[in-house]
Amino acid sequence: EFTARMAPRNLTMSPWGNIDIIATPATVDCPDAGSVTATLLDKNGEAVPSTSLTFNATGAGVTLGNASANTNGSGERTSTVDFDYTTPYITSTVSASAQVDDGSGNMRPVYNATPIGFTFKGTNFIDPFDTSQPEPWLPLAGGGTEMDIPPGQEYFASTQAQGITSGAVNGCENWRDYAVQTNFMEASGTGWKPFDFAGVLLRHTDSNNYYWVVLQNLNSGPSGYELRIWKRVGGVPNIVAQKVMTTIPDTVNTPAAFAVDTTYTLKAQILGDDIRVKIWRTDDLADPNASEPTTWELGGATPVTDSSLVNGNFGVISRDPIFHFDDVILDNPVPII
Repeated sequence: EFTARMAPRNLTMSPWGNIDIIATPATVDCPDAGSVTATLLDKNGEAVPSTSLTFNATGAGVTLGNASANTNGSGERTSTVDFDYTTPYITSTVSASAQVDDGSGNMRPVYNATPIGFTFKGTNFIDPFDTSQPEPWLPLAGGGTEMDIPPGQEYFASTQAQGITSGAVNGCENWRDYAVQTNFMEASGTGWKPFDFAGVLLRHTDSNNYYWVVLQNLNSGPSGYELRIWKRVGGVPNIVAQKVMTTIPDTVNTPAAFAVDTTYTLKAQILGDDIRVKIWRTDDLADPNASEPTTWELGGATPVTDSSLVNGNFGVISRDPIFHFDDVILDNPVPII
């Protein structure tokens, strides 16, 4: 699936006039705002002052400042363009329209448009941790660092053996709806210790307020692994939802028990008050082309809802530095019921 956008333009000057329109900058990073400047010209290419010019913008959450007003003495009008950043990125088409005299006393319409993107540092966020990561990770209260494991592959790992705030965040605090997924691996070869966990952060506003979605070892034998959605509100942690996981989903072969030195993918989606989570084995040697399963382990058949936290950053989190992360991907989610 994909989305296509078209911005109609006056590619050549119309017989009676034209509008030049420029977005500054063409791509705006969260949480900043941009601007558009339109210059109204007559059929001779001369500026048209003191004439009503109107801006319009596409896209939910996009707002214009002073959308309709007269041009100045140089035929220009500038408007701010802002976005509420409830989703990580959007491209809006901003248009400018006006009417000019065609030389015979008749007022004729002129129009032009330009795209302006609202995003996270100019791109959809995909961090492969291959030494080319585009944006910085900020440590949580417990600290965090990046470390090279094998040559050419970089993982994010917690530096602390204790504490649920070990990890790092990224993104924009204004974000509301998004999906984040990551590959993770217990790479010590010794197995998960009791109560260890690894996962992702959602809507992190500060060290006392965020959701975290993790796979956790409860030290209860084969059925001791649980997929959990936690929330920390005002510094107080509570479980939102949980599910015992005796095996890990596999799209083709028989699901297997959790294993060390094995890569798994965890994906969490948050839309409004709805949270959905799935997990699957990434490096299935019997089927290297195994893809993401369609089933949500939490929030699929039985909705998981919580309205405690409205917006915030995304991130990765673990309780022990034996866990390594790779290929963190952020995306605007498509509602899935």
